[in-house]
Parts: sequence; structure tokens; C-alpha cells
Amino acid sequence: MCKIQAVVDADFTKHLCESGSEDLFERLMSALDRQPVMAWYVANTELFDCKKAQDLIKNGLIKVISPNDFLSDDVSRHLFDLNVRSLAETINEVAISDKADIYSDGFHLSGSNLGEIISELMAKELGIELFASNDKGAKRYAQSYINSQSYTLTVKNAGELFEEVAGQGKQDQFKWKEIKHLFSDDRWKQKRDSLRMYWDKK
Repeated sequence: MCKIQAVVDADFTKHLCESGSEDLFERLMSALDRQPVMAWYVANTELFDCKKAQDLIKNGLIKVISPNDFLSDDVSRHLFDLNVRSLAETINEVAISDKADIYSDGFHLSGSNLGEIISELMAKELGIELFASNDKGAKRYAQSYINSQSYTLTVKNAGELFEEVAGQGKQDQFKWKEIKHLFSDDRWKQKRDSLRMYWDKK
């Protein structure tokens, strides 16, 4: 039986890969019963500083999806490109030249949110309903620009996904020590405190 796919972004992936815990990314995806997939743009431009994430891709544990995998012809590829550019301009309040190669690692937008934009539009094209992202703006983008009456993309960060796993009674697959370390940064304090109760119950 094929696992349901979930799109993962760079910050989320690197957060787990750099946690110091062995195969934490893989164990979380397994506990969620999800097959992680990543947009080609993210894999090509945002993981250069994370060998562990690169190895996950190389070993097939993260599937990289390219435009040709979900856009069948030049017309659909052109329309997707227009949607990416339009949404990037709207969110960032900037004008992007038609000649700009927005998919190259030499192109940068203020806020560096192009990866999230491409990932969410790709998820919609593929009908994938979960986007794992630690980016604060990712939920807003989905709610404001991606979701509709016929499609809903749920965006969850690492803390929310571990909370989902723990809520299903699967916290025994993880040690509290590694969870505490993963969320040791002050910005995760509230989520770390709420997660602890699941391990305190054991």
C-alpha cells in the first residue's frame, strides 16, 4: 500500500536532519505514515548546506518532484510559471521581470519565500494535502492564496507534527531527550511545554 505523500520544505527538513538525533526525519515520516516529497527548486537551491538532507534525496527517502512529473506540456508549464511569478509578486509586493530566471540559485526575493510558494502551488497541482514547513508565512500563503472550496492544503510545522504523532499514542517511538533538544530554541518554548505532557504521561 502506497503511503500518502506530504510536501516538505527546506527549513523543516534541515531542522530535523541537524537535530543530532539519528534518523529523526525518517522516524517522524514513518510515524505519520507519509512519503515525503520535495519541489525540485527547493532540492536544487536550498539544501546545499545540509549533507544529511542531500543523502535522504540520494537514497530515495525524499522524492524530488520536477515540473515534468506533474506538468504535462508546455502550456501547463507556462501557466504554472505565471502562477509562481504572480503569487511571488503579490506576496512580496515586488515586480519580477519576465526575463528573470526565478528558478536559478542566483535569484533571490526578500524574505526568501520562493521555495514555499513553489511547494504550495505544486502541492495543489498534485492534490497533496499536507505541507510540512517551519516557515511562519507558509500557513498564511495557503489560507490566503492556495486553498479553495475544492482544495485545502494543511500546513504544519515540526512541533505540530510531533504533537499529531503523540496524540495518536506513538510518542514511544521518540525519546523526550531528543524532542527537548529539537525544540530547545526559545521560539519553540510554548510548543515544547505542550509536547512534554505526552511524555510525562508515560
